[in-house]
Amino acid sequence: MNANENITSEEIETLAQVTHDAIFNGCLDYENLERHIEDYGIDVYYNSETDVDGYLRFADNKPRIVVKNYDNPNYAKRQRFTMAHELGHLILHRNWEQGKEVDSSNDELLEVTLYRGGEYPLEIDDERERQANQFAGAFLMPRRDVAQVLQQHAGDGKMSMDVAKKVIASHFKVSEAAAFMRLKTLLQR
Repeated sequence: MNANENITSEEIETLAQVTHDAIFNGCLDYENLERHIEDYGIDVYYNSETDVDGYLRFADNKPRIVVKNYDNPNYAKRQRFTMAHELGHLILHRNWEQGKEVDSSNDELLEVTLYRGGEYPLEIDDERERQANQFAGAFLMPRRDVAQVLQQHAGDGKMSMDVAKKVIASHFKVSEAAAFMRLKTLLQR
């Protein structure tokens, strides 16, 4: 899909769900997202020399997600979200499919995630970043799985947003901020 094509939120949800199911293949070991992505045919590298959270490029005829290497285990959740965000760019904006060889003769830098919540120079960049963030949330916290986890914890009772956020963050190994944004997105539907 090209960046200038319109894609609906529902299409992003569907693509994220399909990609989630293909990459995790029934194994919900969220902490090892890197391994799952690599098993799917995408290289993941860490770079401590970069000032950006992550970027996407093609190298050695494969897509490569490069994530900032934080020497602190507290950043693992952020790194997983960044991986999922760059995966979103690859699926949504580069029309990549598993097994699809790419021409990497230019070692082309494709997408750069400077920081989430930042400003981007072009309106289309804002939209692409919003789409990649939505994809990342839906990929890491699929709608059907979020509903199931909340049902298991709440039973027939009600649950506050604060408790729901903590439950989702813990189950899916994401930050509470990412869980909150995902819940907010799901409640708006």
